[in-house]
Amino acid sequence: MTKTTFTAKQYKYIEILADPAEKRDQKAIAKGLGVTRKTLYEWRKLEGFWEEVGKLVQDGTAQRMSRVWDKLLNQCERGNVQAMRLLFQLRGELVEKQEQKHEFEGGPPVINFITKGDDED
Repeated sequence: MTKTTFTAKQYKYIEILADPAEKRDQKAIAKGLGVTRKTLYEWRKLEGFWEEVGKLVQDGTAQRMSRVWDKLLNQCERGNVQAMRLLFQLRGELVEKQEQKHEFEGGPPVINFITKGDDED
């Protein structure tokens, strides 16, 4: 597979498609780039076009992940129990276990949260 070399306008279009904050429709994007909507359609069919869009989306996501983790940790430090639970789940250190209480026949299940390293019954 040969790698497509994109023009400056094509790459700008790729950046626009990869930007989650971009709200313009295809007509407005085409006008901004000085091309027709048909041209945009043709560019989307270029070999490697969507792979490049995906690469930019992944790069942008990776750059923002450190801020997401920081905000989650801040919520944990503030005592947000749901944030703590999510943190343990994401790290694979939280196991949910459902049990039926026998003294309440037909009662609601009780959910116990066990972190790795705790003794399990």
